[in-house]
Amino acid sequence: MTSKDVRASGLAAVASLMADETRAACLLALLDGRAWTAGELARHAEVAASTLSEHLGKLVGGGLLAEERQGRHRYVRLADARTAQLVEDLAAQVAPGVAPRPRTLRASNAGSAMARGRTCYDHLAGRLGITLTDALTTRGLLRGAGEEGDGSEGGEASAVPRDPGAAGTPANAGTPGSAGASGSAGASGPAGTSGPAGASEPADTPRPAGASGSTGTPGSAGVSGPAGASPGRSGDASGTGFGLTDAGLRWFADVGIPLERATRRPLVRACLDWTERRPHLAGVAGAALCRHAFDAGWCVRIGSERAVKVTATGERALGELLGIEPGALR
Repeated sequence: MTSKDVRASGLAAVASLMADETRAACLLALLDGRAWTAGELARHAEVAASTLSEHLGKLVGGGLLAEERQGRHRYVRLADARTAQLVEDLAAQVAPGVAPRPRTLRASNAGSAMARGRTCYDHLAGRLGITLTDALTTRGLLRGAGEEGDGSEGGEASAVPRDPGAAGTPANAGTPGSAGASGSAGASGPAGTSGPAGASEPADTPRPAGASGSTGTPGSAGVSGPAGASPGRSGDASGTGFGLTDAGLRWFADVGIPLERATRRPLVRACLDWTERRPHLAGVAGAALCRHAFDAGWCVRIGSERAVKVTATGERALGELLGIEPGALR
């Protein structure tokens, strides 16, 4: 009889952490890349603060969230980009008919906005993310795994989540390098933080110091790694699903979007979109494009969740740079 796989207990532990509706709601909310207070998450999940605190303790202890305290405020965020990928990939497995129908017009409008365009941790998703990915592919700047063509820049297949059973807690649990907070004010979301969206934060809600990142900070181009750890060149995109062509590398440089290369994070990666059921661009390039879109005023956040919309400036820029028709961005 073969011995039990030593990873089984770790996998079961991660699964049990996510197999709770309140904790799942927190993880999905934190996909916006921002740091939330316990009170904000309690209101979002519609549970008592004491109940939410217990759930957060389990998520932090299990390595899915990182925690930081500033004064009387307790902030949490997703532990790193791999955790965000895990949550997004699992959300994509939910069958379309499983999710309950919106009960109110407001909820229906919010869902439609999320489907049109949203942030997925630190990159763009929804129809907007798919439209950008398709445009990059059509112009020969991005290619999928298995496609013929010149060598493409992929990256190390670092998308596999760490084994939480190895040490009980993740390497960075409870010690987030930087705040990674971002966003816009909302009734159920963080009250105006800053990060991928570049939004300013109100004076009455202090946020953890530091906006540029180390491991897992959404505001940076990628997860910081050892110096010189650059992505490899591979015809099959090194298992990340996408490859950035030489023309693609030149395009990012010409547009003025720097790509962090000294990182363990893949330069490009395919992330399965849970509303479109197709992969959109993620990885260092996806994060850099998202950050530039906010910084250049191509996109703005709307509502209290992760929804974004393309501005008139963005429509003009993306039409000129990628040949995208304005109607495809609305």
